[in-house]
Amino acid sequence: MLLFAGVLAAQPNGNDLKRHTRFFKAYMHETFPDFKIRDGEYLFILPTGCRNCVEQATDYLSAHLDLIAGKYQAMLVSAATLKKLPSDIREKVPNLLCDPTNKLDRMSFGIDGVSVLKIKNGKIVACKSMTPEDLKKDPAAFFVPIETAK
Repeated sequence: MLLFAGVLAAQPNGNDLKRHTRFFKAYMHETFPDFKIRDGEYLFILPTGCRNCVEQATDYLSAHLDLIAGKYQAMLVSAATLKKLPSDIREKVPNLLCDPTNKLDRMSFGIDGVSVLKIKNGKIVACKSMTPEDLKKDPAAFFVPIETAK
């Protein structure tokens, strides 16, 4: 499990970030054509990665939606994932984008599970995915903004 956690925490190289940026922009344009991508952070809840970790992280996040309110440009989930979240999540997270096709669950942005992408100047500059260690220590610390070089 420790090796798996290290893989999730590793940052992709520059070429990977360029490729992930292209995938992200194409996906967003196709799935949410009226949404304008802005610089900032985007929160994802994906079913990929450690299933138990995703379930625990989703349960934690569902009980602590105040951790994400107003911090992200958008929170992205698939329709399948939305069913596992509290029924009032749309009221509590007004910038929720739900993919009705569930294509989000098969996209490759270099992230898994509960994750964050940071966009700067229209490009992905950093990402992080919640690890088992994040869940054990202090899950709230995961939702602190990603710091990147200026």
